[in-house]
Amino acid sequence: MSTSNHIPLDVAARKTHTTTLNLLMHIKRGLLPATEDQGQWFINEADLNTFIADNRKAEPGELGIHSGCGKGCGSCTEE
Repeated sequence: MSTSNHIPLDVAARKTHTTTLNLLMHIKRGLLPATEDQGQWFINEADLNTFIADNRKAEPGELGIHSGCGKGCGSCTEE
């Protein structure tokens, strides 16, 4: 795989001010395209920039993940 325009997951996490686990969850949900090569994940920089632009409404470090239990009732959101 040519990695000239692909960056490792840990670099992408630093660039987006979040964790590798958070990005991996987005990858597994199909929200962030990525490629796995020999156990390491790589993200195309253009895809990452699109992902960042699409999630600009999220708080820094949040990237669209809402706090709380996820049931949607709104009673356990953090302030």
